[in-house]
Amino acid sequence: MLTNLTKETNITLSNYVAEEIGFGDVLIHSVFPNGFNLITKENQLILVGKSTQPLSAYGIAIDNKVFDSIQPFLAVDDEVRFDEEKMVIRTDQSVIQLKWLDKEIHSLALPKLHFNVHKQEQLLEQLHQFPLWNDSGFVLNPGLTALFNQWRQGAIDNEDSLVSLVGAGVGLTPSGDDFIQGLMMMEKLTKRPTHVNQRIKEILTRRQTTDVSLAYYDVLARGYVNETWIDLFHAVDLNQTYKMKQAIEEIRHYGSTSGNDLLLGVQMYLENI
Repeated sequence: MLTNLTKETNITLSNYVAEEIGFGDVLIHSVFPNGFNLITKENQLILVGKSTQPLSAYGIAIDNKVFDSIQPFLAVDDEVRFDEEKMVIRTDQSVIQLKWLDKEIHSLALPKLHFNVHKQEQLLEQLHQFPLWNDSGFVLNPGLTALFNQWRQGAIDNEDSLVSLVGAGVGLTPSGDDFIQGLMMMEKLTKRPTHVNQRIKEILTRRQTTDVSLAYYDVLARGYVNETWIDLFHAVDLNQTYKMKQAIEEIRHYGSTSGNDLLLGVQMYLENI
């Protein structure tokens, strides 16, 4: 017999979820200790996380206590109805209803900054103070190290190197994908005449990677990033050294190596343009 569980929670949504995905019937795609992904009929992911964590570009956040109380009951393929007032999750054992209290929408669009050479140098100076390479996924696997070295020998947007890096590595977001997304982000922000974004759009039509990496490629191509990146770029714009360091350190804690892989992509783009 199913039991009913009703909770009330505040909710924060990225403007990408609110404006470009919207609400409807979805399924649970994957579950981890601090989050779970929903998948729409159009194969778009929505990451449900905790309110004390940085908001994902394709994410929503609910109160920590509420998240912790429901997470043990969740499983892949559970049916979910998600609308403007609530979320209803049907598990094997229960029907969980989350009713929204306060609802906020945060803009996670890449800021339109005049990211000039001086600001690029400021960011690069801060990145050099962290052991990004040593803490990246590239040092854990000789094959990944070789792919990185191959990329360094060519142009930033060399197609053969980018093809090899897509999907390279392990985990929900392989190191190669994270690195490329760092390149893509900087290309968009600096408006330099390289072609990483253009090439990746074409490469992804013939090269496979994980669903989570594809979600990040998609939102980044549309110009959205995670909340901490917004904090970092505003700190660079205002020359706030402490806040730059704080944001970089926070990004470094993404996943096991994902944050360092992303930041390494940012660093390498700035060093090679």
